[in-house]
Amino acid sequence: MKQRRKRGPMDRDALIGMAADLFRAKGFDGTTLDQISKQTGVSRFKLYAWFGSKEGILKAAFNATWARINEQLIAKLRAEMDFRQALEVLLFVIQDFAERRDPIAAMFLEFSRREGVDGHLQPEVLRFNRIIEDAIRRAVERGEIHPIKPALLRSMLFAVVEGLLYQVYLAENRAGVEAGFELGEIPGALMRFVEPIFRKGGVKPETDAGAARQAESERRQG
Repeated sequence: MKQRRKRGPMDRDALIGMAADLFRAKGFDGTTLDQISKQTGVSRFKLYAWFGSKEGILKAAFNATWARINEQLIAKLRAEMDFRQALEVLLFVIQDFAERRDPIAAMFLEFSRREGVDGHLQPEVLRFNRIIEDAIRRAVERGEIHPIKPALLRSMLFAVVEGLLYQVYLAENRAGVEAGFELGEIPGALMRFVEPIFRKGGVKPETDAGAARQAESERRQG
């Protein structure tokens, strides 16, 4: 008689990945804790101990998804980049992610709006905020953009991009809703939107950090 092989201990990250696949296949409302327990081999008791609820598992899946955005940003951003270049990298990464149409982010966004959960306080979103604020802070210090609090500009950028992406999501998933624009139009539109924050005659995208500091020093002396 064939003995059934015992499954080894489930790694928390692997569990989140398997649960995320269930959410993608069945939707959040169509997925139960029993299904997650059966799929992963982890008891409901341990699921509750680790995540607190099914909503907690969705939050963990969302954070794991957003972590990939952060890793891409960290890999592509360089301290010597000027702010235009940093914005282009940010928009490229966000658009690349949006074009994958991963339902986890949209699912969490819809759930958070419905249940009043603040998605902006999720750990990986807070980490994303710090990455963007660091880029803004460097741009202000170099004189590339007009003085502005990093958290304020980051909040404005986040709100605009999130609103535009959500409008695209609604147009693709809700009958009778039209976005009025294509996903690929967002980066160019946002760059035009933020143009007033750049100093006139300021740093060009191809200028390196040293030249940027020298140009700002000469501007102040003049």
